[in-house]
Amino acid sequence: MLKICIKCGIRKNTDEFSSHKHTVDGKISTCKECMKLYNKEYRKTDQYKQSTKEYKTSKAGKLGASRYRLKRYYKISHELYTEMLAKQEGKCLICKSKDLNRLKKQGIVINLCVDHDSKSGKIRGLLCYKCNIGMGFFDHDIELLLATIKYLKKYA
Repeated sequence: MLKICIKCGIRKNTDEFSSHKHTVDGKISTCKECMKLYNKEYRKTDQYKQSTKEYKTSKAGKLGASRYRLKRYYKISHELYTEMLAKQEGKCLICKSKDLNRLKKQGIVINLCVDHDSKSGKIRGLLCYKCNIGMGFFDHDIELLLATIKYLKKYA
């Protein structure tokens, strides 16, 4: 089946048009090639840059970014994160503190870090920023952590 692009005026196959559920034929009126060129030019405009900046600093933009990070890096939903946070009563599993100011200046929704095994990807729980970074500095090495405890006890 053929369709005429409203931008370039060329009759093209319908598979060269993106889908759109609200149109009669289920396709947008501009071909993919013309849309690609339009989007490339639009992204250079001040209007695009301003609207992107406004979105990124909005509550919805920050929530979207935190949801994206949870999905991309840890393969969990924001809802599962919220469940874990409630189960832990909003506290770090190691020091039991409520680290609510971890990324407050950036306005990010996530308060506790997702601790996971980097080899298996399995999530262990939620930790405050300090505990999460501390474990990272010790390379999650139990022997090194025990040696540190021994050292601290010796000079306490």
